[in-house]
Amino acid sequence: MVTQNGTFLNVKAHTNDGDDMIVYAGAWTWLVDNGYSVVNAQSNGSNWTFIATKGGQSYFFNTNLIPVSQIYVNGVQGWYEENATIANPAAANYGVYAASQTLPLSDPLTGSGTGNVRVAYASHDGKYVYTDLYKVTVGGAVKWYRNGDKITLTGGSHYSTTGLTTDFTNEPIPRAV
Repeated sequence: MVTQNGTFLNVKAHTNDGDDMIVYAGAWTWLVDNGYSVVNAQSNGSNWTFIATKGGQSYFFNTNLIPVSQIYVNGVQGWYEENATIANPAAANYGVYAASQTLPLSDPLTGSGTGNVRVAYASHDGKYVYTDLYKVTVGGAVKWYRNGDKITLTGGSHYSTTGLTTDFTNEPIPRAV
């Protein structure tokens, strides 16, 4: 996908390596599809400068690569631009995994942190991100649950609440409201 910002053509692509041919092809196609005739194109490493004409006038455009990552957030596939924010409550943890996981997650979390997730192609492309996670110890076993997940105990079914860190082996966990 290509968008114009003044004399810049921002090429959004599923890559982060500065592959100049992806940038070149995306920008060239956008220019032609928008009625420009490309007169010259020159590579500047991973970016390009295009000289084009339209309606008897000459224009020049520079390109920018904007990496876009395919990320599965809580099981839902999405496309996220470099430096985009994946929302996560400030006090909650997140985990980043190479493959889909079944909740609850084992301790310790992989690629974890707290607060919002800042997308970085190299760290997140093709990964599975789980947000709004809280550590709960049940019967001596530490697991990570999403806020509001159902936890089954010996005393029956109960619900987790935000930020539980104690052992609730036989005690009900009130549902977060």
